[in-house]
Amino acid sequence: IGDLLAKLREEAASEADRKGHCRSELAASRLTREAKRAQVEELSADLERESAAGLQLAADVRDLEAALSQLRTERAEAAALHKAEKAKNAGGIAEARAAQAAVGAARRVLADFYAGAAEGAGLLQRTGSRLGQEMLQAQAARAPYAGMQGMRASVLGLLDTVLSDFARLEAETSFAEDQAREDYEAFMTRSSEDIAVKEAEMKHKAQEQRRADAAARGLQRQLELSQTELTAARAYQERLAPECTEDGPSHEERVSMRQEEMQSLRDALEILDQQQLS
Repeated sequence: IGDLLAKLREEAASEADRKGHCRSELAASRLTREAKRAQVEELSADLERESAAGLQLAADVRDLEAALSQLRTERAEAAALHKAEKAKNAGGIAEARAAQAAVGAARRVLADFYAGAAEGAGLLQRTGSRLGQEMLQAQAARAPYAGMQGMRASVLGLLDTVLSDFARLEAETSFAEDQAREDYEAFMTRSSEDIAVKEAEMKHKAQEQRRADAAARGLQRQLELSQTELTAARAYQERLAPECTEDGPSHEERVSMRQEEMQSLRDALEILDQQQLS
């Protein structure tokens, strides 16, 4: 009976130790799984955010590269167009000036011609004697052609109109050239500033993209490690469960049954002791 009591005490102590061990291990396993699961969820969210940021930044960089290429193409086209327009305007201005010079020279020649012819005609009109007039008329008949004095005003007026048209053409072409130059310079200045801004923005976004990609790679490694640790924690829980799961009576029921058994043995031992004394 004493041996049975000792054995029951050892079983009770062993079961208590195992129960405490299971309780502590199950609690620790649960905390580990919860922590690793939360870590995996957080890392997954961070990885998704950084990956999305990297993709968006890459798209922004491509858009900026396309915009810069378009701006440079437009600048090259504008430079070529301005060069052609400048050459055309310069030619037009030169032609207008040359035409003004030619028409002006022709007008001066005609004006001098008409002025000389008019002076001769006036002299004939001022001569009073018949003989003098006949002599002057004979001299005028031998003189070069003096032109149609009646058309003088019309001819010179026409040349003045032509001269004015060429002067206006020169002024309009010069104004158009000045306006085109101002527009060209304004566009080149504006596009140059736009290029500088876009280049700086593209450089910044490219740096951010590299940072996001590096962060995503680091998070991917951490996530894989955490997932491995979570898998290991779940596997440990699966191994621990059979050892700590009670298929028969509960721990409390076994303790109660053992105490009852031990009490019965003590009662029996007490009866035996009393019989020996009697």
